[in-house]
Amino acid sequence: MLVHRKMAIAFAITCTLLFSSTPAVARTPGAALPPLPEWPIIGPVLRLLGIGAEPEAEVLATPNASLPEYRIETRDDIDALREVSPDESVRVVITDEDLNRLIREAVTQTAFSDDIRVDVTFGDDEIAVKAFARADVADRLGLDVPIRLPERLDIEATFSARAENCMATFTFEEIRVNGWRAGLKPIANRIANEQAVQYWPDEACVEQIMVTDGEAAVEGYRK
Repeated sequence: MLVHRKMAIAFAITCTLLFSSTPAVARTPGAALPPLPEWPIIGPVLRLLGIGAEPEAEVLATPNASLPEYRIETRDDIDALREVSPDESVRVVITDEDLNRLIREAVTQTAFSDDIRVDVTFGDDEIAVKAFARADVADRLGLDVPIRLPERLDIEATFSARAENCMATFTFEEIRVNGWRAGLKPIANRIANEQAVQYWPDEACVEQIMVTDGEAAVEGYRK
């Protein structure tokens, strides 16, 4: 009984604190209470936790129409980017069809030609990947994968890409390996972004990444 009495007293004190500074309109009979984030004392706590706050509007990337555009269809188009003057901002555009062809061409020239298959699809602000790989490819590439891998990996992933600090960062929305997905998103995010930091070319600065249905565009410059 003593515990219940203490809980009742604590509840009464809390209610007093919460409502003692509530605007008069909230205490007027028949008037609606203000939204929770506007309540004194608890309001700032709720806003800090993001509860009841208005969601921030997403700032969508918009293409810069003044930039020269480079379309990537062949390996020669990629090599041509080396001719872009330092500090000259450009837009580089590629379709998922052309990207998949370039990936196939690149894989056939490596020791992994029979061990990896990749198919990329550009959607509305997201990138979907379906891939097959032999498990030993991760070891041969030197990737730190903290799970025991089966002999064959069938991978399906959906992620978004953003420009941050002159490089691309990735956020996985979903990833499945051989149909299993539990706990894989944080692992995929860590590996992808660690690899991006390790291998991102120092001379490239990405300012915007835009992904639409069937096409992706990157705006940036050479340092």
